[in-house]
Amino acid sequence: MGLILFYFSASGEREVGPVDYHGWAPSIVADALSPIYAFSYAVASALAVWESGRLREAAVWNLAPARSRYRIASNILFPVLALAWFMLILSVSLRLIQEGVAPTLESVRPLLLGVVLCLAHVVIGFTIGLRVPRLLAAPLVAVVTWVLVAFSVTSTQFWYRHVSGERTDSLAFGEIVPFPSLVPHLLFTGSIAVAALTLWMPTRHVIFRACLAAALAIAGMSTARGMVESWGPHDPVLSGHAPMQCSGEAPIVCMPMVSAEHLPVVREQVASVISDFRSAGVDASPNSITDSLADGRRYVRSTPSNWRVSLTRGIEIGNARYLLVNAAVRFSCEMPDPRMRREALLWAATVTGERKAYVKQWDHSPEEFDSKPANRDLVHADVKRIRALPVSEQANWFARTVVNACERV
Repeated sequence: MGLILFYFSASGEREVGPVDYHGWAPSIVADALSPIYAFSYAVASALAVWESGRLREAAVWNLAPARSRYRIASNILFPVLALAWFMLILSVSLRLIQEGVAPTLESVRPLLLGVVLCLAHVVIGFTIGLRVPRLLAAPLVAVVTWVLVAFSVTSTQFWYRHVSGERTDSLAFGEIVPFPSLVPHLLFTGSIAVAALTLWMPTRHVIFRACLAAALAIAGMSTARGMVESWGPHDPVLSGHAPMQCSGEAPIVCMPMVSAEHLPVVREQVASVISDFRSAGVDASPNSITDSLADGRRYVRSTPSNWRVSLTRGIEIGNARYLLVNAAVRFSCEMPDPRMRREALLWAATVTGERKAYVKQWDHSPEEFDSKPANRDLVHADVKRIRALPVSEQANWFARTVVNACERV
């Protein structure tokens, strides 16, 4: 319990309030469990070794059988399992209470992984305690289990990370843990636990038990490794699962429920930006505008009919209108001509009243093109010259510039 409280207080010193998590329970649960998996498994296996050793030293297995050996084992191991489970549940509960967020069914999937694997480590520890003296085995099993799990994230063998029983990757807003990603963890450690249980079967054929246990362990571990060979360094996630709320039409604006209270303000800003573009002779009206916060770490490119804009973040820092202007200036390529790109963006920011916001961003995120002061001066001079033209000519120039910026690359 001291370990749980220590990690909770230590991580609580960081600025990880509701603004960072945006009330997304799966992210909170995943971050709370990440450092606790290894400790809970170590506690489960080490105490199981200890309790198993007590039964062996008391010669319980030599007594006349009044109850099933499995019943005896489960009775003595239930407090061990309950303690390991309580460690996981307490860490999650403290973090959720701190963030003021209620758990959801999707958010407890990482917790389910830990709960099942604690049982597997209890079985493994209990089997070890039947053969090895507890004074030696208990601390050794605790250290080895913690090291094998906690240090899996440092391994260059990526498959090992995905079968260790520890999910270390954080979840972005809108992301959840897919059930198939839990299977390799459960299969790898679970096959070892089943093999250990097989060794404890009440049969006199020791060779048969050993061969069956080895076959089960090898089959399970090999299958688990084969399932994750192509995963790379990160665990797979499912994106776009945050509940959304939409408002209006032409365009319809959608934001996550957690920030949907800002929808009226955002709609006013959307209408204002579109009106400014139309006054400048540019039709920049999409069918829908979706908050990109719900995309998680997945990048979804905007299209002419559907803009992806970080509306929630924009409202928080007060530049949602400028982000909408950026979304309206769409290039057909990833790397447009730097000068023409700067000119198109500066012109769009100027006609919508967001020139200061664009210049501020320009100052804080310079590119190679900006290394020469003459280039920047040339962009300002060109836009100033274009602004002196009639509205229709400005609109035509803007349309040509957006197209030509990609044709010249």
